[in-house]
Amino acid sequence: MGNTDESDWKPRANDELVEPFFGGLQVEASPPTPPARRWLARAGLLLLGLVVAIGLFEAYVRVFDPLGTSHFSNMKRYGSEAIEARLETERLFVHKPHLQIAMQGWEMRTDRFGLRGADVEHPKPADVRRLLFIGDSVTFGWGLQEEETLPAQVAAELNAGGLERFEAINAGHPQHDTTQEAVILFDVGFEYEPELVCLVWCGNGTLLTRSAGPTSKVGREDPEIEAELAHQARVKARLGRLKPVLPASVRFLSHVYTRLRTAKLQQARGSQAFDLDFLGVDRSEGWAAAKASILKMRAECEQRGVCFAVLSTDSTAELGEFCAAEGLAFAPIHPTQEERATGLRNSNADPHLNGRGNAIMARNTLAALREWGWLP
Repeated sequence: MGNTDESDWKPRANDELVEPFFGGLQVEASPPTPPARRWLARAGLLLLGLVVAIGLFEAYVRVFDPLGTSHFSNMKRYGSEAIEARLETERLFVHKPHLQIAMQGWEMRTDRFGLRGADVEHPKPADVRRLLFIGDSVTFGWGLQEEETLPAQVAAELNAGGLERFEAINAGHPQHDTTQEAVILFDVGFEYEPELVCLVWCGNGTLLTRSAGPTSKVGREDPEIEAELAHQARVKARLGRLKPVLPASVRFLSHVYTRLRTAKLQQARGSQAFDLDFLGVDRSEGWAAAKASILKMRAECEQRGVCFAVLSTDSTAELGEFCAAEGLAFAPIHPTQEERATGLRNSNADPHLNGRGNAIMARNTLAALREWGWLP
């Protein structure tokens, strides 16, 4: 081999030779990759990239929750861990006493009667003035830390003056109508010995708790809405097959799809109802029951020498007219449209007012109560 002239050497037939970079050595090249294998490799890379992208999206939604879709998982956890059903009684369901639950983004605790907040002294100390706030999830402060809620912010403002000691009891309960709110007052509310009871009104107070729910058709016979609800349920059921693997992504996509479909129908109907389940429901029965409950609450408060007021968190005109006709103390405390435009929702998925929105309601509440001479 040492005498072989490199210039006389010829490659064998069917050999492909390449000139490497080092030492002038000759090496045999690999055979060309068949087209099918190249396409398989590309498809594999594409699939891998898709899996990585889906995983990154799931992680992003879990960590940053851009649309606030943790609201739905919090609702599910609330229903399974915080509620005790009493369907055979007037008070259909209550919060379990002495709860401590860390929801995603906020915490919930209850006192010995199941109301939100820490236990207070019983009987009431002589130097304490107590306000009792009754309502639904708006009063409860859904999605908020305890100190951000309407009752807590009212108490904080009053105590900042330092002249007297005030306590605000939060008797808000998600999914309660006005009849249920009255039962809370009669059942446990007066145990707190309040000097002032504030019914914080929300339009859902006319949606009867006993008959309301995601599958309820009470008071509504609208084939278009029922067909839309059925369609959304089918789509969400298909997405739900991925929930064990991609729970956050499924919540996100389900919410986006539902909101887009619902918004289209809302626009056609000229409705502002956030939830399609409430669209087209006849609330006449609930409104009649709500008015009767308000009058009962006022009567019970008068018998005990307790002031009673109705504070509205929406623009229901009928409520103001009813209160004026019955001589009830009434004040709207909801933010203005200009204030809402600054961003007062908890999130895209959760329409409840955030801490700033509750601060506005607290300010308006104090203004009304001071105007009536009930507070310093």
